[in-house]
Amino acid sequence: MQEIQVEEMNALLKGEKPFTVHPAAELFPLVEGEDFESLVNSIREHGIQTPVMFGWGDDEKPVLLDGRNRLRAVERLKEQGITVTVPVRSFDYSDDGITEVEWIESQNFDRRHLTDDQRVMIAAALHPMIEAEAREAQKASQFDAEKAKAAAAKRHDKTATADSPSPQKRDRKKSEARTTAAKLAKKTKTSTHKAKQAIALNKAVESGAVSADVQQAVMKGKKKLKEALPAKPSKSKPQPAADPAAAFRAEIVKAWEGIKKKIAVADHRELRKVLAGIIREEQKQFDK
Repeated sequence: MQEIQVEEMNALLKGEKPFTVHPAAELFPLVEGEDFESLVNSIREHGIQTPVMFGWGDDEKPVLLDGRNRLRAVERLKEQGITVTVPVRSFDYSDDGITEVEWIESQNFDRRHLTDDQRVMIAAALHPMIEAEAREAQKASQFDAEKAKAAAAKRHDKTATADSPSPQKRDRKKSEARTTAAKLAKKTKTSTHKAKQAIALNKAVESGAVSADVQQAVMKGKKKLKEALPAKPSKSKPQPAADPAAAFRAEIVKAWEGIKKKIAVADHRELRKVLAGIIREEQKQFDK
């Protein structure tokens, strides 16, 4: 890592050289309440032990990768008349072979106390960023075989050169197992089911079916993941097409049930009258 000059850091903190916060860093909730007060007291007594990390955007403007809470604590102490020296480093991809987003993810997951819902939700939001960086890195190194092999070696803790043979292709079952949900579950040490829920919630936010505020609430630990998911549409069974013959049979059965009830309560005299009336009507029809 390269150290940023003190003068440049002072310009950053004073606002003379404005910086932005990396989108990946913004996904992690800020430290609040007692935890933040403990951080302020620790910096007051011992100073900042872990340097603030900056990267550089496409426009060569500084981008804060790590240290939002430390800078907030410095501002708090500054209001109290206490000046704190802020150690700063500049991120360099070649030092450890990982991208900015991967580095931000590893630093925050290791340090913070996050629930399973928070961890998998943030990881799901970071995944597209990591994939995009990997594609950019591949494009940048596609004409430099030595650089590509060296980067791959650092990422996988292996020794490789431009002349090293390509790794053997994984069999189909292992390849199929490496789905996005499986990767997130392994990374966050949660279930694949929970990882799928996080992916589904992100897609719902992208489509507009769920508000981004709901997503933020899960990341901040204020709402459970399963409660944030949109309700699934009810799966009503399709009604069978109308069958005229079946409807007619149903009417006959219903009519016969009514007749049976009348016969049950009628005495024989009334029944004979009914039958005699039916016979007369049948005779009239026959005579015609």
